[in-house]
Amino acid sequence: MAVFLRHPLRLGSLLLIPTLLACGGWGLSTEALPPLNLPLPIAQLQEPPLAVEALAQQSIGSLVTIQGQVTHVAPFSVGGLYQLTDDTGSVWVLTTETPPDLETMIRLQGQVQYEQILVEGRDRGERYLQERDRIIRSALDLG
Repeated sequence: MAVFLRHPLRLGSLLLIPTLLACGGWGLSTEALPPLNLPLPIAQLQEPPLAVEALAQQSIGSLVTIQGQVTHVAPFSVGGLYQLTDDTGSVWVLTTETPPDLETMIRLQGQVQYEQILVEGRDRGERYLQERDRIIRSALDLG
């Protein structure tokens, strides 16, 4: 026992083992782990896309899937903006990646955001999407 007292790291390691075992297995729980922002598998983007006009009813911060054609592109030195248009309207999408080419058909998942723009005291802001993941339509099986 005198050996352990001179080496508190070993004593601490030995005391940790019963604690881990008492917590169930090694004390690991996926619920305690923080979420990782990894790219989504294509299967998660297969849910039916939302019409662009329906974005007005979505709460700020919610994740939505939409699809359409890229009609405008504004590249930045890193990332950029692009406008995605479907039969019901258009929405700007902010991305940290290189924006897609004009006329590209894509499906994306994004987080609904709102930018307030005050003009003479009136809010003229609009909703936009912060891109989370995108796939080119040719890679989709849309039927």
